[in-house]
Amino acid sequence: MKMAAAADRDRLVFVLSELDENGKIQNRPLLFREAPDLDLSSVRTITLAHDRELKDNIQYQIVRFNREHDDIQVTTLDYSSYNTSENLTGGSWKLATDMLNGLVKPDVVFGYWTLDSIEQLMRKGLTVDLGPYMDADPEVNRKTVVGCVLRSFDNGNGGYWGITPYFDLETVVGMRSVLGAYADGWDLEGFLDFAENLPSGRILTSNGSRQNRGSVQIDLRQFVREDGCSFDSPLFIRYLNWVNGLPDPAELKKISPAAGLYGEQLDKYYADGTVALNPFGCFELLELIGLRGIYGEEEIAFPGDPSADGTGTTIYANDVFVIPSFAHDPDAAWEFIRSFLLEDDLTSMQRWYVSIGMPSLRSNLEKEAEQILSMKKAVLQNGITEGFGASVTEDYIRSLLDRIYKGVPYTIEPYCTEADIERALALIDSGGRPFREELPDELEDILEEEISAFLGGLGTAEDCAKKIQSRASIWLAENKP
Repeated sequence: MKMAAAADRDRLVFVLSELDENGKIQNRPLLFREAPDLDLSSVRTITLAHDRELKDNIQYQIVRFNREHDDIQVTTLDYSSYNTSENLTGGSWKLATDMLNGLVKPDVVFGYWTLDSIEQLMRKGLTVDLGPYMDADPEVNRKTVVGCVLRSFDNGNGGYWGITPYFDLETVVGMRSVLGAYADGWDLEGFLDFAENLPSGRILTSNGSRQNRGSVQIDLRQFVREDGCSFDSPLFIRYLNWVNGLPDPAELKKISPAAGLYGEQLDKYYADGTVALNPFGCFELLELIGLRGIYGEEEIAFPGDPSADGTGTTIYANDVFVIPSFAHDPDAAWEFIRSFLLEDDLTSMQRWYVSIGMPSLRSNLEKEAEQILSMKKAVLQNGITEGFGASVTEDYIRSLLDRIYKGVPYTIEPYCTEADIERALALIDSGGRPFREELPDELEDILEEEISAFLGGLGTAEDCAKKIQSRASIWLAENKP
């Protein structure tokens, strides 16, 4: 923003340059004039603490909130300077330490949920329950926020310990004709029955080597209970033996030409069943709906990761907000947080030039779905598919294709059907599992150390399971809630 002129003593003209929804720079004049004095004693000030540099979209919303609210102003407390090349998460640790010791008491904490500044508050029950706020909110509530987000932030008492304005979806995709009885989900035993009996020439995943543990995330929460753990069970030992029997990358390439391939190179191998599973993560609804073009409307299935409770489709939340229990103005903090969910261009790639995630507010996600439903696609006889926005005319599409793909036959079709949209939204709504139930980092470290040693040739699966059982049991006994 630059000053352009002074209309008179009390009125100044500035020019604001900003990106519109299509990513183009738009200039617009702004008139600043003298306003009545503001009674600062009536302004509520809240502090947002963060342990990494704030993204452009977050900074934008903070500025916008402060501009639109005379009664609440947000200041920031930046701990990102404690992140170093030697300790990339030093800011999170420092912020968590200072909060737990009472040195700082922010009203809102922002960051990755898996890092100390957020996870410690969640694990220790030091967050304000957002449930009552959502129950009283006509716009951001249990009905308007998508199910996978609500499920992920469940606090175990009917409420929510935090929230994210957007998320990435993670699942496993395959073909119904390949998956059979497991097309709609599986537990670990069912997954092993499938993985251990692949026909000749079919591989589990394109990078399903021993080193990558098959490239499928196994939900190991089932081996941890309130009264202990069961890592010495036959099922866990079976899992270890399965991982140890997987080929290394070089051997995998001898089995299938699809081994080691990425992206669109794999599409034909997914479509013909050569690669059984596609561990899939996406930032945008368009990516999820686009899978139909690979698998077909009738064949596509989402078994998800193997899970004892059927929560195989999960989310990843990069940007999480929590209100600490020691916040001095939690009401103002909620007013601030809810504004991020309501903002419909916070996830716009055209505006921010990066993939940010899918919006948590159902109405914003449905807006994206409507835009996708109005898109077109050109399907070429050579197997290439090109997508086009709703504003692109068929005449333009034909002239473009005739110029680029001379002589190649094609058809122009709707990008997707309403059934595709409904299936994608249903998957999103039914996904998610509580972050609070994820294994603590200390248990993850034990598993990684002992399994890596076993895969490196140290002992048998039974030996590995006994070591994990012993170490995990001790840790759980020493860290009872």
